[in-house]
Amino acid sequence: MPEDQVRGELLDRLQALRVAERDGMRAPHKPLLLLYALARVQAGEPRLVAFAEAEGPLQELLDGFGPPRPTEPRYPFWHLRTDGLWDVPAVEEFDTGPSSRRPGVTALRAAGWGGFVEEFDRALRDDPELVRLAAHAVLDRHFEPSLHDPIASAVGLDLAAAATVAEVRKRKRDRAFRHRVLVAYEHRCAACGWNAYLGSDAFGLEAAHVLWHTHGGPDELDNGLCLCALHHLALDRGALSIDDEYRLLVSQHISGSTGVADGLHALAGRPLGRPQPGNPPIRPDHADWHRAQVFRAPARAA
Repeated sequence: MPEDQVRGELLDRLQALRVAERDGMRAPHKPLLLLYALARVQAGEPRLVAFAEAEGPLQELLDGFGPPRPTEPRYPFWHLRTDGLWDVPAVEEFDTGPSSRRPGVTALRAAGWGGFVEEFDRALRDDPELVRLAAHAVLDRHFEPSLHDPIASAVGLDLAAAATVAEVRKRKRDRAFRHRVLVAYEHRCAACGWNAYLGSDAFGLEAAHVLWHTHGGPDELDNGLCLCALHHLALDRGALSIDDEYRLLVSQHISGSTGVADGLHALAGRPLGRPQPGNPPIRPDHADWHRAQVFRAPARAA
């Protein structure tokens, strides 16, 4: 296959990646494995990695950036094969039974190896820019923008690259949404009240999607919160959420220094800042989605 065709095929398959959502629950297992594998390519690591070596890092990624439910790295390591991106050599050696289900974790630890299919692996190693484009394709499709840098840092990916036309268009859309949300909330963080200006410019404030844009969340005021950078990240990581009465929920899993207590623990049960009259509050079904899909329950008592 010609080089340009291989490049296009790789990006097309990343866009068409099938994720096993169950009962509407987001499933970033395959995307996180792909980002882990892209970081290995960028670092010059061998094409194949033993499951026994990858299991720990993948579990950390799933715990940190996956949904709030138990999960196992063996699922994406085995099932990514079906998307035409991932190779598990000697797959016939795994006795998965008559239903062709995934092999047990013991078998994978003993003999499981995986990596990009050879054609895509060569293309990625020959073109560092393709690695970054592939990483952005995965991140943009499956994760909120506030999580891109933390995920890249966790796997060791360098995302620095010139912006594509699609990225420029996305930034323009994001700026318009941010402007409408900040005006609706009077340039004030709905969690802590942060309201700072450098000259005439508000800084440290962002427009957060409650129902993630990557999962069908609209760029509408009933899905947007004005939050400071800290509390935007806390919302997207599942440290914060919103209850049915528009009060802030704080995860019991948050711990740290005195500053953490001041910045997050003290928010438990606090009423969420509301938009100016004439602007809609967060839609209840958007808040429901966030509590089910992102928030790290249980919530801290107020």
